[in-house]
Amino acid sequence: MMKKALLFALVLAFALNAAALKVGTLDISVNVDSSGNALVAENYSMAFSSPFEENAFEESARNNSSSLLAWQADFNFFFPHFGNIAGNEIETSTIIYDPQLKAITLRYSLKGVFAQLVQSEQRADSFLIQDRQLSAFRDAGIIVIPENTKLRIILPPNSEIDASKLPERAVINENQVLFTGIQSNSMSVAYKVTKPIAPIGSDLFGNISGIYLALIPLAAIALIVAYAKRDEIEEKIEGYLVEHSEIKKREPDEELDLDI
Repeated sequence: MMKKALLFALVLAFALNAAALKVGTLDISVNVDSSGNALVAENYSMAFSSPFEENAFEESARNNSSSLLAWQADFNFFFPHFGNIAGNEIETSTIIYDPQLKAITLRYSLKGVFAQLVQSEQRADSFLIQDRQLSAFRDAGIIVIPENTKLRIILPPNSEIDASKLPERAVINENQVLFTGIQSNSMSVAYKVTKPIAPIGSDLFGNISGIYLALIPLAAIALIVAYAKRDEIEEKIEGYLVEHSEIKKREPDEELDLDI
């Protein structure tokens, strides 16, 4: 009984001080595929002020399990930054707390596209990630990504990023863009996904198979026509062979007149 009362007091005290919890660093990765869909991973590294606070947090983490609603109800700092606040609907989500790393990892997928297709051309598709996707970072009309926060947007490998539309402190590394310690009135990501010049792999074999399938009906028609006119064709072939044959009839040997 005494143990239960102590645990209740512990949880109650933690609930009263939950707002005082601090996030040491926040690392967010948004993986965007070639169609503009996104998978998001948010990693919260906690900074506990005491063992008491840490133990109470671990107890709450066990109780909340993978319930996003429970976590959001307990901790005001914890929410999907690209979920409802950005106008997106979450399809699936998982939450894991690692007591060794003192880190919470929230992973979720979004319904609908994250990056809008702007233009589709023969060699490339143009996409735009609008600044409304960064609504969670708006403060008094300004997009603010603090120094302790890293937002990494990972695009398809064959992407070309338009650096002219990014803030000066944004860092481009091949197909990735990193935002940290940035303030901007507007911030969007424009990029192109290049297409392969020629079909490869299964696409190539698929095209070849399609050609053969298209030729099958034509071959069948040709066979039917040939069968219907087989007598005429045989006669013509025979005439041709006779006309062009090198074998000729031998003329009879001439008799010799001998005067004896």
